[in-house]
Amino acid sequence: MAAYFRVSAIKTNTVRRVMSENQRSGASLGGGELAPALKELLRKYENLCGSMEQLAADASCADHAERGAELEKEFSALPSLPEEFRELLEQRFAEAKRAVERAAVHDAEFRREADKLRAEIEAVRAAGDLATAAEIEALKKRYFAFWGERDSARAEWEAVLGEKERVLAAEEAEKLRRGAEAEKLAAEWNALVAAGDPEALKQRRAEIENAYAALGEVAKPWSTRYQEAHRKAQIMLARHYETLDYARWESYTLKLDLLAGLEKLLDVPDAELGGASKELNAIRDKWKALGSVPKEKSEEVNPRYLELTKTLQHRIDEFYSNRRQEQRSAAEEKGKLCEEAEQNAERTDWGPGSAFFRGLQEKWKQLPRAGAKEQELFQRFRAAADKFFTARNAVFAERDRRFAAAAAAKRKLIDGIPAMTDVRRVKELRNEYNAIGGAGREEPALYKEFNAALDKFFADRNAAFAEKERRGRELISELEKLAADPVAGASRAREIRDEFAALNCRKLAGAMDQAESAFFRARAEADRSARANRWQEYSAAAREAAKALDDPAAELSPAVDKFPKLRQSVAASRAAAAGDDAARNTWKKLDEHARKECARIVAEAEELGGSAKKAEKSNDLAAELEAAILGNFARKEAEAQKPRRSPDDLRKEFMALGALPADMLEAALAALGDK
Repeated sequence: MAAYFRVSAIKTNTVRRVMSENQRSGASLGGGELAPALKELLRKYENLCGSMEQLAADASCADHAERGAELEKEFSALPSLPEEFRELLEQRFAEAKRAVERAAVHDAEFRREADKLRAEIEAVRAAGDLATAAEIEALKKRYFAFWGERDSARAEWEAVLGEKERVLAAEEAEKLRRGAEAEKLAAEWNALVAAGDPEALKQRRAEIENAYAALGEVAKPWSTRYQEAHRKAQIMLARHYETLDYARWESYTLKLDLLAGLEKLLDVPDAELGGASKELNAIRDKWKALGSVPKEKSEEVNPRYLELTKTLQHRIDEFYSNRRQEQRSAAEEKGKLCEEAEQNAERTDWGPGSAFFRGLQEKWKQLPRAGAKEQELFQRFRAAADKFFTARNAVFAERDRRFAAAAAAKRKLIDGIPAMTDVRRVKELRNEYNAIGGAGREEPALYKEFNAALDKFFADRNAAFAEKERRGRELISELEKLAADPVAGASRAREIRDEFAALNCRKLAGAMDQAESAFFRARAEADRSARANRWQEYSAAAREAAKALDDPAAELSPAVDKFPKLRQSVAASRAAAAGDDAARNTWKKLDEHARKECARIVAEAEELGGSAKKAEKSNDLAAELEAAILGNFARKEAEAQKPRRSPDDLRKEFMALGALPADMLEAALAALGDK
């Protein structure tokens, strides 16, 4: 294809250069036009170049070489062109010729490969039964890799080797099946030998051997493994017999069993003689397979065996003679049944027609088999019955389809009820259900399920409302009890509020708000009491620390240990008094910081004044109550409404200071409210 495009480019460039050269040289009769003879000659050259280019691109051509030679001969026979035209056209023709030569080489290679494939196919055909499935499979892959997945290629393959391929594939599958069965039997031999139980081996021996014999011809790898396993089993049994000196007596015992079996067969009814024939043949095979009996027992069993088998065979022969006569009669009766069935195959009264054909089928079952004609007669009878029942089933199938579609639609409605939340939509379902139509045999059950689903929906809805109200009352009661210890119950109170909000029980919203307000009031009161107790503890500890500053030898109260800054400053003061320079510097810094911060805190406390404290408490309580009503137990909104500084804030900062002298301490405590 690349060569084709190069030739096309040369063709275009040739025309352009020819026209350019013609205009420069003035080769014309007048007005810049070419002479008619030259134009005709150029047209012939152009046509031959174009033909050669088309030939190079023609993949359907069977012999590029022959056609290329013809075109080359025609090109050489043309009269010579002027120099300004000849070079370009000859170059173009030569390029197209090379492309044709490459195509000719490909033609030759293609023909060689095709001839090779045909020779291989012919060799496989000639091999006949010697050809293998693997050889045909490998040849098939190469064949379609060469010709591609074309319909013509498939048709040719099917005509030549399709049947042989299927036959060999079936034979190979059967070979593998027999091999697998033989492998299982060999494995069972090996398992029995490995178990070391001769009795179990004897019990399974005949069944395994019969199963292997029923397989027919088995391929060598599997037959070899089976024979090897069988040989090991035989060796095991032989050794067992030699050890116990039991082999001949075992054969005698088994033959007695076979004789007893023959005697039982003599007593079977005539109707069972067909099965008795197979049992007789099996007994004969087993008799032949058994070894010899002890010499003193030979005269006992052999004549008896011959007499019993002869008598039983005579009865069997008579049975089969009678059965052949019976089969001829059965064939006549079944032929009549076939005619009746064929005459009624076009009936459209499905009820009576079905009963009629069921009656014919019962008559057919009651008749004995018709021997060789049984299959042919049965096909006739079945074809007539199938024609009637196929038409009947088509009518019933259309009815069942409608019923199934209605059942599916109703089932979809029923299945969707549990997920519905719109009561109005649920109330409209009954009209929609009835509009679908009947669902045949499923209708009673579906109608019952539909009503049950509706009943359950409304029952569940009422139960859910009742459960929400019950749970809501439980939560309100629990929150009311938590008000007795609001500090310990703060976390649980938040959980109760969240759970109550999730219930969305509007009926109890007012009761919950009242319980929350009561709880938060109790919590606020508990917080105020705790802060007051802490301040009293600090006041006592600070006074003890002030005494310790005045009297380093005085015993320090354990209450001071609850406030780290007091304990640290007292310790630094005593160490400084003992002459520790480092402690003196530390104490100096702590003392200066404590005095400075104390003065600042006292000043702020005096600015707030007593009335401001009362207003702050009132505002704080109102904000806390509002936060509780809104469900904000973190009190962020209430805290946001507090003044920038409060007496509690100042007390917290003051409790973080070190020890102070008694006079400064008492003044500060008085300013901060020593209560």
